Parts: sequence; C-alpha cells; structure tokens
Amino acid sequence: MTVEWMFSQFNAERKKAIRQYKGFALKGLKEQSPWKALKGQIFLGETGFLERIKTFLKGSEETMEIPKTQRYATKPSLNELFTMDKPNDRRLRVEAIL
Repeated sequence: MTVEWMFSQFNAERKKAIRQYKGFALKGLKEQSPWKALKGQIFLGETGFLERIKTFLKGSEETMEIPKTQRYATKPSLNELFTMDKPNDRRLRVEAIL
C-alpha cells in the first residue's frame, strides 16, 4: 500500500485528500481506542460477528496450545452474565455460559 493509494481513498484531488485524511486522523485521536473492545485478545467486532465466529472455534477449547483467553473468546464475561435482563434466572445464565 502506498501513501498515494491511501490518499486516493479520501479524495481524487491530492490536496483535498490530505486535508480529509488529517481530519480523519484528528477525529480518531478523540475516539476511544478500538483495542479496548477486543474479545479474547484476538477478535474485534460487533456481537453478531462474534456469534458467527463461534462455529469456527468449536473444539478449540481442548487445544492447550491456544491460550485460554483466546479459546473462550466468545464466552460472555462474568459482568455480562450477572447483568442479564433476568439475572436471577439460572437457566438463562447457564445457557449463556454454554
């Protein structure tokens, strides 16, 4: 990837592209780091994405070469489990854990 290609993603005219890129970069400085949203150290995406990725992770729980945090990346956190709509409904919590 070249700098010219990157600028071309913002505008065909180089001066405008540079100005728009600077605005994009400055806006990003004000945003929260996307790395804080990582699930299991490796997945970055919305809940729907993580639901779809679960099928690819089936069986990885037993693979000791993969760190535990990554093997169980799609499992809900304890905080998520205990702040569910019905936190006292044990059946719902057990389903979420499995």
